[in-house]
Amino acid sequence: MADEVPRSGLSAKVPPNGWGVGSDDWERYDLPTLTAAQAALDVPQPEPLRVSLLARSMGVSDEESWKVGRATQRLTEKGLIDSSGIGFADGVDHYPSMIKRVRVSALEALQIWPTRESTARILVAILMSSAEELDATEPAEATARRGAAAVLERLLTAGITGFTSGLGGGLAGQP
Repeated sequence: MADEVPRSGLSAKVPPNGWGVGSDDWERYDLPTLTAAQAALDVPQPEPLRVSLLARSMGVSDEESWKVGRATQRLTEKGLIDSSGIGFADGVDHYPSMIKRVRVSALEALQIWPTRESTARILVAILMSSAEELDATEPAEATARRGAAAVLERLLTAGITGFTSGLGGGLAGQP
């Protein structure tokens, strides 16, 4: 699917902006929920991941599963995951019942996914490397690739970040 994100293990002890350093919520609930969601969604699924099943896979009792629901809500509010549905009442509040996906912004915040700018710099390096390989056989193509790399480099140097807003992994226009 176009909006799938390659996943690798999350291990961040430092929460992304918005959680205080040493936040109990981040270390006790949010990071484990994000990690488990990422692992569960590693396998393509026909429908969103049910938070109740995620909680069970994390070893959380049915009585405490609302805490995973609350973590899901915080992660959604911070823009790190997409969720839907209503479920998990703790007596007062309701929380999402399904997780649709872990967003690229979560992987960037946890420093396991390249930033938009680093992705653009990788593209510049690839263009330059391929231009060198094409010098002898296709000089016009080599020149075109060097030109594209130079334009991209100038944009990056000038600090035009809007240009790279669609590059941060290039997946379904995710922020």
